[in-house]
Amino acid sequence: MRTLLIKISVFIMILIFLFTMFIPKSKSDIKEETIKKVEEKKETPKYVQVSSNGNVSEVELETYLIGVVASEMPYSFELEALKAQSVAARTFVMQRDLKVDDTTSSQVYKSEQELKEIFDQDYDAMYTKIKKAVDATKGEVMKYQDAYISAMFYSCNNGKSNDAAWYYKNEVPYLKSVDSPWDLNYDACKKSEERSVSDVVQALGVNAFNVENFEYYDNGYVKNVTIKGKTFTGREVREKLKLRSSCFSFVESGSSVIINTSGFGHGVGMSQYGADGMAKEGKNYREILKHYYTGITIEKMN
Repeated sequence: MRTLLIKISVFIMILIFLFTMFIPKSKSDIKEETIKKVEEKKETPKYVQVSSNGNVSEVELETYLIGVVASEMPYSFELEALKAQSVAARTFVMQRDLKVDDTTSSQVYKSEQELKEIFDQDYDAMYTKIKKAVDATKGEVMKYQDAYISAMFYSCNNGKSNDAAWYYKNEVPYLKSVDSPWDLNYDACKKSEERSVSDVVQALGVNAFNVENFEYYDNGYVKNVTIKGKTFTGREVREKLKLRSSCFSFVESGSSVIINTSGFGHGVGMSQYGADGMAKEGKNYREILKHYYTGITIEKMN
């Protein structure tokens, strides 16, 4: 008798299990499961460690990007250029494992309070436009062969970008020299300044300002220049004289030297003024990025 009762109980439990398996789920059950799946897919917020004057603070990634884009690119630029800058800045910091400083050694970053002080009455207009660009590209980064690229950028060039192999003596497949004619339309990309011969000689560590030879790369940047028997790379002259670009020329005039430069920055990677020029012609941010970074893909972060 006891054995029969056990068998009957097991049979009833199996029937109950099979019955519940085939009962249609209610709308509320389905809704709860959907919400749970969405919550599970939500990305864990990423925080950037920003070093400033010896202190390190943590800033949420997308908030950090607003502070970078607002500091690195004029907000008057076209929205597509600002989007391109957002993706470049996001890639830059991801490639560095979310650890940077707030200077040009990494990317210039300003906090919300600093931006309010800088932009004053223009703050709301600036913030709205920059946030729109950052939000529109949320999570997007550039990769080359499945790895984050070193998304270098600079202000402008001489009509062509620089090649990492030429400027940094480091071959990087996606940092090649490309045409950038849009930069030539901006007065900010050219400068002429006068220096005393004595200051130039002292900065270069030569006995006299006697220019003997200039060598150029195909893109017009200075490869080498020989002054009074001493040969410098274009980058060395730029850094020693604190020039805006390694595309320069000298014109000696009595006790002075007129130095003409074309471009502003190292010239490797994306030209910000070039990006604005491309955007003005109707190019979108993806087209801009793929023009300046050779062979890259634009993807969502995992």
